[in-house]
Order: sequence, then structure tokens, then C-alpha cells
Amino acid sequence: MKTLKFIILSAAIVAGLSSCIKEMEPINQEPTNTLGQIVVSPDFNFETYRNIEVVMTGYTNGLVEVMSTDGVVYQKAYLQKKQQYEMQVTIPTHEKFLVLRFKGKTANIEITSDVITWNFK
Repeated sequence: MKTLKFIILSAAIVAGLSSCIKEMEPINQEPTNTLGQIVVSPDFNFETYRNIEVVMTGYTNGLVEVMSTDGVVYQKAYLQKKQQYEMQVTIPTHEKFLVLRFKGKTANIEITSDVITWNFK
């Protein structure tokens, strides 16, 4: 009895799977442009990353984090009281702001040049 059920079930599965064949229609492809035919604006920036110099001074000793507005930490450094610290940070070109976090304080800084200077107070 179990063998008969197994044979009937197997036959039903094979029949079901073999009857579900989809007919493929031919794809009409438009001719693709060659790389020489593509027109790119002369002021388009192909770079995906850029380097920013960050210059910071802390009011006390402590760890500073340089991060994106999404919370991605790019770099950390240890600041000494009232001593200037410089670092090079590589960030994606689409970033318009950097976040500096030091001793529980955060500063959202707009990136307007390749050098950012910040004094924590």
C-alpha cells in the first residue's frame, strides 16, 4: 500500500514539474552603444574617494572619532590638551558633512574645502 502511494505521488510530481515548461520568447536586443559613442560631461568627477586634512585641538586629553553622518568611523586619534593634531582622512566623494566626536560632544562640520579645522571647547 505504501509502495503504491509512493509511486502515485512520484508520478504526480514528475508530471507536475514536466508540465511547467515556459516557452521563451526571442529577445529583441537593440544595438548597444560602443564606449566611443558615450558622451560624458567634461566636468564629471570619476573619483569615488577624496582626501581631507582634519586639524583638531582638544581642551583636554582624550579620544576623538572622525565619522560620517551615518556613524561610520573613518579614523580615531588621541588628542593632547591644547595641542594641535593633524590627520589625513579618506572619505567618499558624496559625503557633504563630517562628524567629530570628543568627550561626549559632537560637531557636524560641512565639508567646504580639503582642510577642516576644529577646536573643541
